[in-house]
Amino acid sequence: MTLEELIRDVEDNYPDIMMQKEFSKAIRMSPAMAYKLNHRGDVPYKEVQEGQKRYYQIKKEDVISWLRKRYGHYSGQHILMEKELLKRRLDAEAPLISVSDIARITGIGKYTVAKWVEQGKLKCFYYKQKHMIRRIDLMDFLASIGQQEYFIHLH
Repeated sequence: MTLEELIRDVEDNYPDIMMQKEFSKAIRMSPAMAYKLNHRGDVPYKEVQEGQKRYYQIKKEDVISWLRKRYGHYSGQHILMEKELLKRRLDAEAPLISVSDIARITGIGKYTVAKWVEQGKLKCFYYKQKHMIRRIDLMDFLASIGQQEYFIHLH
C-alpha cells in the first residue's frame, strides 16, 4: 500500500471526526501508539467529557496531514536503507525470535505481530509457552508485504 492509497482509504472509509479506535485503525498503528501521538501533540485532538465518560475526537484532515508529514518525504531509497538496517538487526538475533523480540527489534506493536501470527500471515510455532518465529520467515514476511506498507508498519 502506498502513502496515497493509505490517504485515499482514510478519505473514503473514515468519518470526518474520528474516535481514538478509528484513528488507530486509520493510521495502521496500535491504540497505545495512537494515544501517544495525540498526547505528544503530533496529531491534534479534542477531549470530550460526558459525565464519567471521556473520549477524544480527531479530525480526518489532521490525520491526513500527519500521514503526509510523517511519510511523504520518504523515497524508495529511504525504504531500502531501512530494510537493510532491519536485516542487520535481525542477523544479530537468534534463529528463533519471539513476538516480543520482533516488537523490540522492528518497532511494530506486539499486538500487530500477534495478529499476523493468529491470521496465519506470519509462520510460527509454539515453544516453551511462546510463539516463536524463525528469523528467515520474519524476513520473508516483511519483504512480502510490500515496501511502502512495510515502511508504514516499521515506524
